[in-house]
Amino acid sequence: KQVDEAKFKKEVSQHEDLVYSGKKFSIILPDKPDDIRAEGALLKHCVASYVGRVTDGTTLIVFCREKKALDEPYVTVEVRQGRVTQAYAYQDTKPSDECLKFLAQWADKKDLKLAWNWKLDFTNRGE
Repeated sequence: KQVDEAKFKKEVSQHEDLVYSGKKFSIILPDKPDDIRAEGALLKHCVASYVGRVTDGTTLIVFCREKKALDEPYVTVEVRQGRVTQAYAYQDTKPSDECLKFLAQWADKKDLKLAWNWKLDFTNRGE
């Protein structure tokens, strides 16, 4: 389905404040709809179906990447209404605990609530 690329960019650009970097991981924003489609194809999950919802402002998709490989999909994250609602690695699998701890740290720094279904031991919140 064709989406308005300018509208997509305008929506995503309103969330520049969510970009974040830790010791090992970074949160980056997609530049264009094809970034989300490529993420879904490479990680073999359904995120491509979210392009329209990102374009109309219903939700936001961000990418968690390893800092040493910022161009390689690692974990896809959905943020909606101030909540991190989903985080999936390859084929909809649970991200590593190390990555989930980084995402929890990012959410905390960016005032986002964790609303995903992953269980995580928070005794060590470092990366």
